[in-house]
Amino acid sequence: MQTTAAEAIATFAVTPRARELLHRWQSDPRRPQVPPIVLAHTTRALYDLEPAGIEAVCRTSEHPLGNISRSVATAVQPVVDWRPDFAFTHVMHLALEGLGGLPTFQAFAAYCADDPVGRAALGDPAREVRHGARQLGYPPGDVDRAVRWRIGLAYYSFVREVYTIAVLRSAGLDVRAHPLADALFRVDAWAGRTVLSLYIRNATFRDGALGRKPRTSQILDGAEPPFRYQELSLATRHEYGCVHLPEAAQIRALAARI
Repeated sequence: MQTTAAEAIATFAVTPRARELLHRWQSDPRRPQVPPIVLAHTTRALYDLEPAGIEAVCRTSEHPLGNISRSVATAVQPVVDWRPDFAFTHVMHLALEGLGGLPTFQAFAAYCADDPVGRAALGDPAREVRHGARQLGYPPGDVDRAVRWRIGLAYYSFVREVYTIAVLRSAGLDVRAHPLADALFRVDAWAGRTVLSLYIRNATFRDGALGRKPRTSQILDGAEPPFRYQELSLATRHEYGCVHLPEAAQIRALAARI
């Protein structure tokens, strides 16, 4: 089983807003290296993941946020404002498929340091933003912690997403995912005409009708036949030393609504 970028485009680039986003992304002169990689990406290994296997990865993974305090991580403004050319979800999907399974956080860091694709997509940009922040006078240790915080949050979110997908698929639902759909159309996953959104409660970015990120329903408004939307909202939990996965009961409740 697999999902290609062409399938994601055929499914979601069906409204004027979605087609405009796709055109702007494909023709963006600032990031010409991104579309060829993402358009060539095929989701396969994700569909082989089992919930128990993801739980085992979490038990052996370093905590992605370490023991970093939010106040330190958010004090380095160039890192707070950092927007790598490849979206974090692009790199997470590339690593999962490239490594053939969900990596621990330390294995993901190694992928970004050693693999040519990972290094170009995130390893080198991370080094550049570190260098720039240090040149502006931010303490090197704080810079390193801020970069880990940004990447760690993205890894943490991705693990929760793939765990939810694995649980839903184990329940018999044909849930699909692709980084193009995720980053461009805000579709974390989908099952038929049902669009799934998984997010950590954060009013700054997206919490119900609030927040800055465009809602998926706004992007796909007017599609025929129309999409249905289901959200799984998770409380923020960043205790040191533990990667928190969604509660199975939450996911089963979501499955019952699909």
